Amino acid sequence: MKATRPLSERFWEKVKKTDGCWLWTASTSHGYGVIGEGGQHGRTLRTHRVSWELAHGPIPAGMDVLHKCDTPPCVNPDHLFLGSHADNMGDASTKGRMHPGTRHGNARLTEADVMAIRTAHSEGVTQSALASRYGIVQGQVTRIVDGRQWKSLPVMKKVGRRRGELAPSAKLTEADVRAIRLRAGDDRTTVAHDFGVSVYTINDIVSGRTWKHVV
Repeated sequence: MKATRPLSERFWEKVKKTDGCWLWTASTSHGYGVIGEGGQHGRTLRTHRVSWELAHGPIPAGMDVLHKCDTPPCVNPDHLFLGSHADNMGDASTKGRMHPGTRHGNARLTEADVMAIRTAHSEGVTQSALASRYGIVQGQVTRIVDGRQWKSLPVMKKVGRRRGELAPSAKLTEADVRAIRLRAGDDRTTVAHDFGVSVYTINDIVSGRTWKHVV
């Protein structure tokens, strides 16, 4: 049987370090990174907990690992701290992750996020792309766009695939999109700033999830 490489070795090769957050680049669950423990019966571990243990040792019984930066994929040990389960729930509530419109505390959605999801979906952005963009599961996107969650906010009617510059909320032209794709290797935050859009928008364009008709 092939020996499993040490967890620490497999872990750090999947982390993208920046001056701030260190972002997990592999599998996620509800926006949080996950990694296999290893071995035939190994568990699936949350990567921010793995990062804490690699840096500081075992997590005391009854304690959770929380994010100072409120960025679920972040595994920078300097951005993590220990707290009780009650601290975790209070932190989630303070940061807006436990709204009556959601089913769990990992969503981190605001009313503006929900309306942005509904608007984008009404203009043709897929549910899977939106789930990836906001770090939630596709089922939650479905419940948001059909009004089963966040019932207090208006549901958007599907307007069909009004693509590119014809979309009501379009900030970019087809020429902009081509220029963005030519800069696929550049820092995404810089590109987003240059074109006045979000990093999510840049990622969707470069990956081909949006503006598929532009070649």
